[in-house]
Formats: sequence, C-alpha cells, structure tokens
Amino acid sequence: FPEAAVNFQVTRESALEQARAFVAAQGLPFTDYQSAIVFSVNENEKTYLEREAGIEEANRLMSSEVNVWYWDARFFKPLQKEEFRVDIDPAGRIVGYRHALEEATPGERLERAQAITHAESFLRDTLHLPLGSYTFLPAEANSSVHPNRTDWTLTWERTGFRAKDAPYRLLVALAGDRIAGYQEVLQVPEAWQRDFDRMRSRNNLLAALATIS
Repeated sequence: FPEAAVNFQVTRESALEQARAFVAAQGLPFTDYQSAIVFSVNENEKTYLEREAGIEEANRLMSSEVNVWYWDARFFKPLQKEEFRVDIDPAGRIVGYRHALEEATPGERLERAQAITHAESFLRDTLHLPLGSYTFLPAEANSSVHPNRTDWTLTWERTGFRAKDAPYRLLVALAGDRIAGYQEVLQVPEAWQRDFDRMRSRNNLLAALATIS
C-alpha cells in the first residue's frame, strides 16, 4: 500500500497553522473565518502512475517527484462564496492554493506580459520554486474578462520530465493582480482518461447487473 510509505513531516495541526500563515501572508483579512482540514489524495494521478508506470516506479515518483498526497485546509464563512483553500504536501510544501471570489469583485486589468511577470514573482519569491527547471507554455495562457477585472490562467511545465506520457505542470490563476489559484498537477493524457472512464463505467454497469441478478 503506497499510503503506508508516506513520510509525514508535518502534523495536521502544524499543516493548518502553516496554511493560515500562508493566507495571511497574501495580505488578506480572514481572522474570523472558520477552518477545516483533511488529508486527501489525487486518485486520478495515483491510478495513472500505478497502471502506467508500475507500482514500484509509481511509489518512487509519488515519494519524490510527483505530488499526489496533501493536507487540504479550508477557511470559510457559512453562506459566503469567498473562501480560501491551501494544500500542503506531507513534507510541508505548499502545492495548491485557491481563493474563491465573487464575480463582481473589483481588480486590475493586467496585460499578458504583466500577468506573466506577476505569476513568475509568486512562483519564485513566495513558493521559492526553481523556475529554471520549468518552461512557460504560451498556448496555455488564457484570459477571461469580468465586469470589474480581467483574470488569467498561466501554465509552466517541468522541463525534460515525463511520467510515462504525462508532464508535470504548475498552474497559476490571477484574479486581477491577485494570486487566486495555484496547483501542481500531473497532466494525465486525455486519451488515457477517456479510456479509463469507459472502463470504469463498464465495470460499474457489470457490478449493477450482477447485483440485480
């Protein structure tokens, strides 16, 4: 069981405090927000690695190069859309962040170059990631215009890395000039995902038929 080999270097309590400090460092007030934290796994990425790379290689990748396990900390107010979520891996590294905003929340209208510079600063200065090991993907830079701001999603890919056919990527979301999202993802190929979904649907159907009979 790969889960048995997870090297926990941060406890639930310390992960929650680290997540709270990270949100506070973004300069956003949330002192009266409620909090919750759970340990989670990206089952899709984990299944892909185990099926395509083999159990031994999958375990090696998941313990060193590909993040699939994480503490998911959430800060929220009941009935309010705005909330914060921070993902922290077992070693204590920030691997995900989401700041949900109201559609009408005001913000800047950054041009593409400005958005890239802002995102690079976040990756380099806040997360301390080695940007020299990643390649920016121009085709994955997308903007969306909202009533009071322009949002961007930007993507970097780890240079020279593939887990079978899947690259490892960093996704940054901007809401105006605010960092509204960050995620490290193993980009599972769409063709594999479609085939796996079909297989899972077929298995579910057979299980249902067996139950009926």
